[in-house]
Amino acid sequence: MTGAAMAAFASTGNAGMLSASRYPFAMGRDKLFPPGFSKVGKRGTPVQAIVLTAIFILIFILVLSEEGIAKLASTFQLLIFMLINFSVIVFRNSKIESYDPGYLSPFYPYMQVAGIIISFVLIAYMGWMAILFTGVIILMGILWYRYYARVKVKREGAIFHWFALLGKYQHAELENEFMSIIKEKGLRQGDPFDQTIIRARISHIDNMDFGELVKHVSEIFSTEMHVRKETLINEFLTTSAIEPALIIPEVSVLFAKNDGIDHPALHIVLSKEGIVKTIRKGGIASNDDIRIYFFLVNPTDEPRQQLRMLSRLIDIIERKGFVDEMLGSKNDRELKEYLLHNERYISIRLLPHTIQGEMIGKHLKEVRYP
Repeated sequence: MTGAAMAAFASTGNAGMLSASRYPFAMGRDKLFPPGFSKVGKRGTPVQAIVLTAIFILIFILVLSEEGIAKLASTFQLLIFMLINFSVIVFRNSKIESYDPGYLSPFYPYMQVAGIIISFVLIAYMGWMAILFTGVIILMGILWYRYYARVKVKREGAIFHWFALLGKYQHAELENEFMSIIKEKGLRQGDPFDQTIIRARISHIDNMDFGELVKHVSEIFSTEMHVRKETLINEFLTTSAIEPALIIPEVSVLFAKNDGIDHPALHIVLSKEGIVKTIRKGGIASNDDIRIYFFLVNPTDEPRQQLRMLSRLIDIIERKGFVDEMLGSKNDRELKEYLLHNERYISIRLLPHTIQGEMIGKHLKEVRYP
């Protein structure tokens, strides 16, 4: 029993240390901590972050009693819960377009306000040591931000988007951060990305300037979906806050929303010679030869679905050799198969006199797949 208990404590402590080491690792990556903590070893582990975390754990074990460790750990978790509840209120009020949570809390904002108050009361009930620890953590956070993080990186929170609604300024880079989160989370069940690719129109166009191309594509969408061409042109040409996240060499992604559209639609334009477009990023403008254009239109009432589909599209565009693969496709079917290919997709050619040949002439329900 003693051996089993020690093994259980060891595994729990190891899991806690590995999860806790993500804090200095992520902060180092975001330039909010010394950059050395963002480095990983040969096996892909953040060695410095783990060592620092282990040192702090050992100090607490040697200095504090079991009750003291439990109280400080609980206090830290409650403090985090308070900040998370406050963050939910800020995110919801900031109206950031790319904020796309998978779950929306009921009874907003009363649930979050109750969470903040209850956490504060629980900390107070744990005694002066918990209250003092909370004060020390807050003071250290303020000092760390003022004398280290503030001068290292220009970074503002979602609360400034809330301020922007009140006439103040906002932090544009936050849109890109949310887009990267959407990209990591991927599509949701029911997002019609595959259907949109299958239905996509593909055009091969050269010897046309960018303005004429936008008008040409908008006219096609306008005819097919019975929406105003001028509205689509303005939407495609409007620079949004997420524009920097969509910039890939030789590829351009333009998107639009309209009330008259009832389902997402995609128009892909391939140009071997390239069509010149002005690209703006970080205050710098340049004229680039774009060889692949994606024009995506979505219903107005599905803005977050549009962002998820854009993020999936960017994930595909970032594949190695994407432009050459697209321009080298023999036909539209091969091009769409390339765009659809992912970890859930398999393409099998049914050739006679091979193992695959056994599938020829069978119903799908009779086929055993590898």
